[in-house]
Amino acid sequence: MYIAKIRFQILFVLSSLFVLFACGQNDDNNLTPTPAAPQVGTNAVASGRWGGEHVELNITENGGAIKLDCGVGVVEQKILTNSHNQFEVKGYLILTNGPVTSTGLPIRLPTNFQGVIQNNRMSLNVSYLTINQTVTNSYQLSLGAQGQFSRCLAVISPTPTPSPQPISSPGPVHEGQWGGRGINLEVNALGATYQLDCAHGVMDHPLVYDSHGRFTSTGTIVLEHGNESESEVEDRRLANYEGVIIGNAMTLNISHTPGVKLSQSLVYGNAPRITRCH
Repeated sequence: MYIAKIRFQILFVLSSLFVLFACGQNDDNNLTPTPAAPQVGTNAVASGRWGGEHVELNITENGGAIKLDCGVGVVEQKILTNSHNQFEVKGYLILTNGPVTSTGLPIRLPTNFQGVIQNNRMSLNVSYLTINQTVTNSYQLSLGAQGQFSRCLAVISPTPTPSPQPISSPGPVHEGQWGGRGINLEVNALGATYQLDCAHGVMDHPLVYDSHGRFTSTGTIVLEHGNESESEVEDRRLANYEGVIIGNAMTLNISHTPGVKLSQSLVYGNAPRITRCH
């Protein structure tokens, strides 16, 4: 009788362990993996100065301030990096040759700052929205370095010049020089001619904008490849031109036959900044 009782207790314990083990296995099999949450920056970048060619970024506890050759801006969010040392924050830029309000005040351009930090080096992309396009510039910075700036040539000429026609009603694009980084545009009554860093071209029709400041034209572009000899045939192609004017600022898109689109920002009366193709 005693031995039978012991056997019963042993069987009961073994049965209980088997049930617990089976339940545990069943629960494990029913577990569904939880999707990973989007990675959000959690590591604050220390306050300090980062500098490089054409840029200086001063990081503060809650954001920062940036200076470029032809503009200044503000980082409006705290800079936090993720596990890959990447960050993305928003702010704005005010460009020396940027658009202005009807009263002449500069317009703040919404800007996105994306970067990656490796030790004391930073790669930074600055993307800002102007008129109908997004412009992105890339910079390399070092912690503790000062910014190395070039003189901004895209500034309003001190010589008084006529202002462009208001955009409240359609009209011709103002004749004269429109300049910017990498472009010199000369508008005349019959169209326009222009010089880029590595190309030049012609607009064959008078430039007339609509009530929204938009204009179009057609013409040709000659691509310059550098060191061309006199015997070489010009690389001339058909081109389409689309532009938008706000105040004294113009955005010009140039498209030629291979499907390549060039986008340029100009200001009426500004001196161009051309780096000729070698």
